[in-house]
Amino acid sequence: AIAFEHCIAPRFEDTNWERIIELYEWLCRLSPSPVTELNKAAAIMEAHGAAAALTAIEQIQDGEKLQFYYLYNGLLGEIYSRLKDKEKANEFYTNALNDKTFQWLRDHATITEKEISLEDFRSLVKKLNEHNHEHHELHHEHEH
Repeated sequence: AIAFEHCIAPRFEDTNWERIIELYEWLCRLSPSPVTELNKAAAIMEAHGAAAALTAIEQIQDGEKLQFYYLYNGLLGEIYSRLKDKEKANEFYTNALNDKTFQWLRDHATITEKEISLEDFRSLVKKLNEHNHEHHELHHEHEH
């Protein structure tokens, strides 16, 4: 249902973030997890702004488990970027990029600067997701 809401929006700006938040709240009650709460915080950021998302992240139960998760650090980087706190944004973006999950990106990307832009970070996440998708498909081909 969450993916459906993303798919039916003709443009990113038209996404029904309130409905997505409702669906994440339902999912959090059905199967609580820090990652689901983090995803809900991302939707909250789009619907209600960065400050509301930061509050939602601070309220995540077992949130310390997310500390080294690249998407947690990436979302905090985005939040602080929107809050105009460039220093904290870069700190969290750097933490995300230093995560072991990004090893493939470090091997394939050409980032030489200590600070990266939001666009660069988003591009890196897209490359990682494409790589993971390709790896997932290859894994399934070998299973069959």
